[in-house]
Amino acid sequence: MNALRIAAAALLTALAGCATTPSIEAARSELAPTGKIRLAIPGNNPNYLNQPAQPPYSGVAVDIGNALSKRVGAPLEIVTYKSLTELLADATTGKWDAVLIGIEDSRRAIMEFSPPYAVTQNSYLVPPGSALMTITDVDRGGVRVAATQNTMQHNYLKANLKNATLVSAPNVTGSTDVLKAGKADAVAANRPTVESLAKTMPGYRVVPGSFMDVGYGLAVPKGRSAAAAVAGQLIRDMRANGEIAAMLARHKITGLAIPAN
Repeated sequence: MNALRIAAAALLTALAGCATTPSIEAARSELAPTGKIRLAIPGNNPNYLNQPAQPPYSGVAVDIGNALSKRVGAPLEIVTYKSLTELLADATTGKWDAVLIGIEDSRRAIMEFSPPYAVTQNSYLVPPGSALMTITDVDRGGVRVAATQNTMQHNYLKANLKNATLVSAPNVTGSTDVLKAGKADAVAANRPTVESLAKTMPGYRVVPGSFMDVGYGLAVPKGRSAAAAVAGQLIRDMRANGEIAAMLARHKITGLAIPAN
């Protein structure tokens, strides 16, 4: 009888292995069609890459990318973008296989997202002597708000600013350039970014509060369902076992919260 139980247990184990192996194999095929997982990353965002972003790259995105690489058994290649517009345009061209990016409904038409690995507030960076003290203060007539084009902040403010004027910039550097030049009164970005900028720009400060909260996820191009399933489970596992919290601490990323479920 014991022999029968052992044989049955071995059979069930083998069957379980057969059931799970194809999903990893399918995910590997979808994630690494060129033999490598090409992970796209907005290169000027400290939430993803330690700044200045240059090889060998390091940061939260690299850590998550390496975890994904290990899970599916395919090498990782980092592909950085200076422009979010270009990164989004390449989502349908096959030039990258996975991306760390903010979760937004408008992007679901071209991407499949994992659950958020972290959530952040969004606020404004203002120059020395600014009269803008609260989030509400910013949405007033005559106020010019700079934001990176095609970011969630840009899209949100485009739809929700009632009185202030939105100034589009190609990237965060462009936003801060117009702020320094006096062509904008505030820069809108996620809290880690504006806090990081404030540390390097004497006299500049971050407005308290948040005009919206957003989540960051691991996404794949639309239609890669096996890859999306594996990416989603990876993020859930990394949140549950403390890896996300550890990597945020390791890279000194503040202003992010980890969802409970």
